[in-house]
Amino acid sequence: MKVPRFSVIITTYNRPNYLVEAIQSVIDQSFEDWELIVIDDGSNPTSEFYVRRFNCSEKIKYRYQNNKGPGPARQHGIDLAQGEYICLLDDDDYYLPNHLQVLNESIQLSGNTSAIYKTGIIELQTTGAKVFSPFFDAKKSPLVQHWQIADNLLPYAIPRHIALLEPSERIFAEDFNWLGRVLLRLPLQQVYTHSVVWRWHGNNRSGTSFNRDALNRRIEAVTALYGHPGMSSHISKSLYKKMVAHQCWHWTRQCVRHERYSAARYGLFRGLGYFTPTSSKDFAYTLYVVCRAVTFRQVRKFISTYINS
Repeated sequence: MKVPRFSVIITTYNRPNYLVEAIQSVIDQSFEDWELIVIDDGSNPTSEFYVRRFNCSEKIKYRYQNNKGPGPARQHGIDLAQGEYICLLDDDDYYLPNHLQVLNESIQLSGNTSAIYKTGIIELQTTGAKVFSPFFDAKKSPLVQHWQIADNLLPYAIPRHIALLEPSERIFAEDFNWLGRVLLRLPLQQVYTHSVVWRWHGNNRSGTSFNRDALNRRIEAVTALYGHPGMSSHISKSLYKKMVAHQCWHWTRQCVRHERYSAARYGLFRGLGYFTPTSSKDFAYTLYVVCRAVTFRQVRKFISTYINS
């Protein structure tokens, strides 16, 4: 049996409409040497109907598991994969038709060098606006840049044998943790094409957990990665603290946008415990979001009181 160049793994949970678009974006690839593995992480009802409706079923595997979270679901897919490279696609994101083509061309141009390959991300906002992410700087460490911007897994192609060496875990910020460990093992080749779309819709996983334990587990994931053997020789203590502060303040901003003000206050002050001068911009933006929300809230309260008096 011929081994495909790419194994695309989609983990899904209760988002059938988005899932159909994600699957279709793989089917529409101009480069056709791929297999697709869909791991249904406990959807109710299951997503099997939406997967089986496609005509190229011989290239698509569907597996259902009881809900365990995205990390174990991803690991399940990696264990089933047969391709040379692993590509990880969330069910609410999608590929442009040239994504696997440009990855394959880069692999060929490198002489099939064992490396991690990465394209660029287009962020699709709720307004329909598109934001093109910056590429990694070839002159700088990709591992350091990962710590600086908390990149996600969407644009990456990772050699399967490397993906198997780093098991995924059931933790918050598991994408950040897992990718950081992988980047410690191999060099990275940046592909200078924006070929994947990350869709912001307000219900992304990063914006749906507002209890304090969720934030604490994010911090634990970052701390665990910093403590991984060999990591501290590449990542400064200041950068580690900056990333922890970012996790706190990103979570704070999500809480504010969902009017979870008590939780937001906790996140804001938790982040101050990791403050460094390099995190000033992140802190200032978070204060702006907080102050704007509080002001609007007070105005609404005042108007409501005036009208009802």
